Amino acid sequence: MPPDLEKNPETTTQHSEGLSAGPPKYKVIFNKCKPILVPAAVLGLLAVVVFFLVWPFGLTAREKTAEQWLKEGLEAFKEQNFFLAVRAFEAALRLEPYNGDAFYYIGQVYDSCGRRREAVMWYTRAVQSEPALAAANFNRGLLYGLQRAPEMELAAQKEAVETAPAFAAAWFRLGEIYYLRGDWEQALNAYRLAARNSYAVLDRKLLEERLAAASSRLALATPPEIPEKPAPPDEPPASDLLCTRCHTDAAGVHSLKNDNPNGCTRCHAPHNPLMPPRLRIPEKSQCQVCHFEYSPDALKFARKEGALVHIPLINGNCTDCHREHALGEKSGLRMSREMLCFTCHPDYRGELKRPVQHPPYTNRFCTDCHNPHLSKHTGLLWGPQGQMCYNCHFAFKDISKLPVQHSPFAKGFCTSCHEPHAANYRGLLRLEQLRLCYSCHFDREASLARPVKHKPYAEGRCTDCHDPHAAQTKGLLPAPSQTEFCLKCHDRNYVFGPKHHPVPEGLLCTACHHPHAGFEKALLPKPSPDLCLDCHNFGFGKMTLLYYKRSKHGKLSCFDCHGGVGLGFRFETREARLKVCLACHPDYSGKTRRKGRIECYLHPVGPPWTDTNSPGLLTCSSTCHNPHGTPYRHLLTAKGDGLCLKCHKKGSYRSYR
Repeated sequence: MPPDLEKNPETTTQHSEGLSAGPPKYKVIFNKCKPILVPAAVLGLLAVVVFFLVWPFGLTAREKTAEQWLKEGLEAFKEQNFFLAVRAFEAALRLEPYNGDAFYYIGQVYDSCGRRREAVMWYTRAVQSEPALAAANFNRGLLYGLQRAPEMELAAQKEAVETAPAFAAAWFRLGEIYYLRGDWEQALNAYRLAARNSYAVLDRKLLEERLAAASSRLALATPPEIPEKPAPPDEPPASDLLCTRCHTDAAGVHSLKNDNPNGCTRCHAPHNPLMPPRLRIPEKSQCQVCHFEYSPDALKFARKEGALVHIPLINGNCTDCHREHALGEKSGLRMSREMLCFTCHPDYRGELKRPVQHPPYTNRFCTDCHNPHLSKHTGLLWGPQGQMCYNCHFAFKDISKLPVQHSPFAKGFCTSCHEPHAANYRGLLRLEQLRLCYSCHFDREASLARPVKHKPYAEGRCTDCHDPHAAQTKGLLPAPSQTEFCLKCHDRNYVFGPKHHPVPEGLLCTACHHPHAGFEKALLPKPSPDLCLDCHNFGFGKMTLLYYKRSKHGKLSCFDCHGGVGLGFRFETREARLKVCLACHPDYSGKTRRKGRIECYLHPVGPPWTDTNSPGLLTCSSTCHNPHGTPYRHLLTAKGDGLCLKCHKKGSYRSYR
């Protein structure tokens, strides 16, 4: 025990109990950090409370419902901000795809702009989503009437009153239709049903006149007078009479319609000299009143989403391409479609002289492919390049499902190979077929220097063998398998006959033949026997090539024996094998052979001798020699007596003399 502890009994007692003299170290650290830790813990607790309690409710509050979007759209509609209104209604449809009110409000936007075709479409979708929406049928019927389709208007108004029997405006319109047709009884009934609703906002004086007229006509039972169409007003608006005194060409330019109550002053202000031709608002804004999808808000939104905008639309020069038109009528182009695009794109006019032309370009149907206003795709295309081509070349949509696809075709980069307007080569190819393929497959061009070339490859006809878009087989071969494809040109009887190498299942033609060009006959990738020994090792493994080449047979080609003696590639019988050997070794057919002054005794082969080791006709290669090389001299299969004892076993010696 240390001396200082011996002098202090209290300290001795504490240490004996395992306690330190002062406070523990962790308490000291805690006391120092206490001013920081306590506020941090409180803030952390508050953060947890906010995250788990306050945040979910705040998040829910920020998500607008369909009703809120509809309300926002109606506010924008009242302010005549049609683009924001339609955006809000479409947002409501994304939340509730079958919301009839949203369809109806979008129809009203287009109706207010005089775009009757779109309005009818949206009203129809409103009725399909919510059949009880009688107002949509009523408005649709009015538009049919303006489009001179009385039967369709009659059907729409009938649907409106069937859905809402107290719909006074629809009954009154039905009465007008019957009245113009001279059907007094039906007209009188419709007017009476319209008059029942005392709360409806109607022209009561006109309704009373119609009731009286229909009653008197019905009482007199006069024959119906059926006018061809409603009589036009007696005269155009006073403003039009005044303006056309000087602007005599206005009626022809605008095709002024009788159902346009505002006349010239709808667009023009007679006392505003600041904006020629005395427009109420600048030309760009004037067009965007109805064509709200091209308003500044719409273009700003489209650019945020990465859309490209046609330069005339950016500058607000709508009349560079379009003629002025009245409310509700279709706009005409400033000049013929054939020449309009060339006024700004004169560089494409020269392509008319090229021999091969794309039909839309030949017929000047530029807008079949290009959106004349804005698009999210390069070149102002209506859609992705590949999808655009499928609209006409629909057959390629089916082959896009094939397992092997050309990379540009799979990615939809059709213009990587084809010109979109005109070209000098068949198929609208950008280059001659061979050069076009080499622009990507540049490693194939060097093969043209090889002496032996596949005929389609030598003539630059790549697509004779390869489909340029998609196929079933690797290498874009248009056949179920590589073998079946090759047999389209090469004789099947020869390939599977005795004079050709056997073609077992799984062996591809390209295992022995180069498909493009090579240095050897028959497009072999290597000379024989190197090519054959890639597969055939004859039981010696990697030493096969060494044994074969050091023998006298190593100076020969495999084809000197296989297919070189008129027997074909395969030897089906031992007689055929013997004939191959005797073609080069004719002296070995007898029992003796003189070698210089020495008479040698030869082992007999051929009939009538049989091989006791390998039952059948005794031949050179049945037991004694291996024509493909061995470790022993003279291509023997064994050394010394070991070879002879394969047949001449001890105790069974047999004389062959």
